[in-house]
Amino acid sequence: MNLIRDFLRLRQIISALIEVGLGRIIKNLGLNWCSPLWCRIKCFAMGKRCPPHDYPTQLRVTFEKLGPTFIKLGQVLSMRPDFVPPEYVEEFKKLQEHAPQVDFHEIKRIIETELKTLLSDAFSEFDESPLASASLGQVHRARLKKSGEVVAIKVQRPNITPLIQTDLRLLHKIAALLEKHVLEVRNYRPTKAIKEFEKSMKRELDYITEGRNADLMRYNFRQEVGIKIPKIFWDYSTSKVLTMEFISGTRMGDMNNLSRQGFNHQELMDHCTRACLLPPISHGFFHADPHPGNVWALNGNIVCYLDFGMMGVISRELKQRLMLLFLALTEQDIEMALFYLMGLVESNENSDPEQFRIEAASHIISFLSGENSSSSTLTQTFYKIISSGSKYSVYFPSQLILLAKAMVTGESMCRLSHPDMDYLKVSRPLLQEIYEKEFGIKRIISSYRLYIPKIISFLDHLGSSN
Repeated sequence: MNLIRDFLRLRQIISALIEVGLGRIIKNLGLNWCSPLWCRIKCFAMGKRCPPHDYPTQLRVTFEKLGPTFIKLGQVLSMRPDFVPPEYVEEFKKLQEHAPQVDFHEIKRIIETELKTLLSDAFSEFDESPLASASLGQVHRARLKKSGEVVAIKVQRPNITPLIQTDLRLLHKIAALLEKHVLEVRNYRPTKAIKEFEKSMKRELDYITEGRNADLMRYNFRQEVGIKIPKIFWDYSTSKVLTMEFISGTRMGDMNNLSRQGFNHQELMDHCTRACLLPPISHGFFHADPHPGNVWALNGNIVCYLDFGMMGVISRELKQRLMLLFLALTEQDIEMALFYLMGLVESNENSDPEQFRIEAASHIISFLSGENSSSSTLTQTFYKIISSGSKYSVYFPSQLILLAKAMVTGESMCRLSHPDMDYLKVSRPLLQEIYEKEFGIKRIISSYRLYIPKIISFLDHLGSSN
């Protein structure tokens, strides 16, 4: 059954590629044999005309036609310059999720099946019209019958999982063919890209994981003033239904509304900066997609995260190295910045780390000298350096690349509320604050106390062995 489904879906994918003029890719991959006859004729005719190719745009259009899996793939690749060239990164940013609304009766059936109760027994109010309808899920406003609290309920679209599983199987095969037959894409490691994408999709399809992500972020920000994470209602949540506190606010990018409602842009920007910088460097757990649709401004100049499907995690060692790199940049110490940067890279026999180091130094010097100040900020410089690695077969940990993109997006979002902000000036005291927490005397004493039992145990074992 899978073979038939896979074959039919593969023909859809091939037809979509040929439809936008990408038949040459099919030929290069040796997949002409499974394309419909009319497609082969069209591909041959288009080849004769040799129309100009805009591959990034054509591929983005194809992804939109092919639906949820491919839209999500493009969105993930737009954050991964190590997997696709810059022109594709920019084009994939334009990907939009055009998803028709799921009929309310189907939504009702899914909720009642998942929660094992009637909709009317769980909710005193339930808006049949969705607040949002995306490729994987649909969101509705409701009121809990037991407590009277207003909630937002995210419901997974019906029958989405089998389609995604089929697409993932085919993407693995297509990636392997690309790596084998198309020399110019090998440095971008398509097979590795699809493996990581599959992990990302599995997490996004499990709303329990998303709810736990929200809970962890809420705990990490528990002592922060000006940052809010919605509460999850676990009694009304499953792997396909997620119920969270309803948030009423203004999108961070809606400058007209923010100004009209009297928000303090300086205070909002300060909270936004802490919300973007604290998680990766202090908590080691961060929101990987902090664009204005996922981050809202609430009354009191509070910044609120929404949607916790795409998150990143970095180890304590990695976040410490990253913090030292950023501190070196803020202190304008080029040699130390390069030292910490090169300590983050992964290389192989094809790598050219020296040439990469030269390009990285060029980016750092441009940043510190103030050249193109509008486009060379702290996070943008870091992102440019990370992005240039693939040219020299120099790679960074995948979570670090995800973080670099998230920080650039977060900085751009913060600038929406305060266009003239100096991100370097704002971030320096925050980095120094985090440095004290990681390397200050209190941290040393705390670590010492934690390791005393291990030291005593080791000495006891040493003594008994003698």
